[in-house]
Amino acid sequence: AELSLHNKPGDCWVSIHGHVYDVTEFLESHPGGADKLLRFAGKDATRSFRLQHLEGHLERYLGEEAYRGELLVPKKEKATKKAREKKEKKHESLDKYTVEDKPALDQIFSMNDFEYVAQKTLPDLVYTYLQTGSDNEFSRYEDRAALCRIFFRPKCLVDVRELELTSQVLGAKAAMPFLVGAFPGSGLIQPNGETVVVRPAGERSILQIIPKDSDTSLEEIMKVSQGRDVFYQYSIDSREELHESAGVLNELKTRFPNIRGFFIDVESPTAGNLEHYKKVEASRHQTEEYPAPQLRPKSETEDFRLCWADLQKLKREVDAPIVLKGIQRSEDVVRSRELGFRGVLISNHEGKQLDQGQSAIEILHAARRRLGETSDFDVFVEGGFRRGSDLVKALCLGGTPVVSKPILFSEVYGEAGVEKALDILSREVATTMQLIGAKSVSELSAEFVDCESLAFKATAIRNLDAMYDANYTEMSVPPFENQASL
Repeated sequence: AELSLHNKPGDCWVSIHGHVYDVTEFLESHPGGADKLLRFAGKDATRSFRLQHLEGHLERYLGEEAYRGELLVPKKEKATKKAREKKEKKHESLDKYTVEDKPALDQIFSMNDFEYVAQKTLPDLVYTYLQTGSDNEFSRYEDRAALCRIFFRPKCLVDVRELELTSQVLGAKAAMPFLVGAFPGSGLIQPNGETVVVRPAGERSILQIIPKDSDTSLEEIMKVSQGRDVFYQYSIDSREELHESAGVLNELKTRFPNIRGFFIDVESPTAGNLEHYKKVEASRHQTEEYPAPQLRPKSETEDFRLCWADLQKLKREVDAPIVLKGIQRSEDVVRSRELGFRGVLISNHEGKQLDQGQSAIEILHAARRRLGETSDFDVFVEGGFRRGSDLVKALCLGGTPVVSKPILFSEVYGEAGVEKALDILSREVATTMQLIGAKSVSELSAEFVDCESLAFKATAIRNLDAMYDANYTEMSVPPFENQASL
């Protein structure tokens, strides 16, 4: 009865797992927006919370002062609640595969396998959110399709028994010529957040970009990194953050000297329209209250947008390399270099922002033709990568590939899954280089690829993606027990 009295914006309590919290002060800063919490004002939000978040997630945001006590439930109501939860769990098992249903890790042979298992094991709303592109999702499909329109031109009779795969990025040495990208969402998949990626990547000397909106504290991430070189991705979402950003970044560099540079997000002036996800969410709401996973929604109320002058000022004030993340046209790549930035990360946010923009690999191709050879400016590229051969294509075109979503999906197996994913990609990169006759990363150039078909864009992009599905051999050992539905 006491809980139900606190049911409005100025006085909002919720119950989760039998614990009652006052979330009034948390409403404005809630990553999913105030409405997501107000839906459960004065009510028990356990079921929706459990389906969306992992245990211990709430404590990262609420202090002890928010705790109001335990929820007292009458004995009869307890019995009814237990029966309802049992029924709900049975219902959930029909919607998704459980962790125990996953095939053994030794049955995983490619990034596509990880994605297949993620689709079967993650709650459907979580998987749909992570996978969905904006509007008609043409950009999401085009990122992958464009890579298929680039073909190799291998050299023969080259002694490739010994390969040199090391590279140097912004002054940091790496054992492999690709980076692990920054992708908020690890906490939706497993409880240890980004640490399951930091350790395997660091042990393999593979460079990683740490996201600002991580599910694990930066202190914990850096502790796991053990001083190994990393990069940090930073977003500026308000005028207040802009004014504080130089001080924040300089402080981070002082506290954590192993941060070798900052990737500043410039691709999201507003939120993309994730229509497919919204429809799946709406179908859930027809029968139950089910809050949507929200990673970092862009504010649509504050009148603030970043501009070139803002970032030039930031560059002058920060004592570390600045890379602009989210560049989506070759002219802006050139402009970034002219303005003195250390590099760019070409990315369309895996198709989650603007639909029907150019693919990342096509922008890279155009940008390199404009830039020519550069030694003081790094070009990174992200989007559509699923194979080591995809990464080699990017390297041939003068870009350092950044792998994000495939690594995220590998987290369904925890740290062991990430280890296997990195090993698969590393092996595929090495194999591709041997097959095209390149002995070192420095030898890779445009002469190894045929890009004549790259500019051709088929209208039936979904049919092109179906080609992947047709060529993909589904995992069959051991068989899944249920039939998943999205």
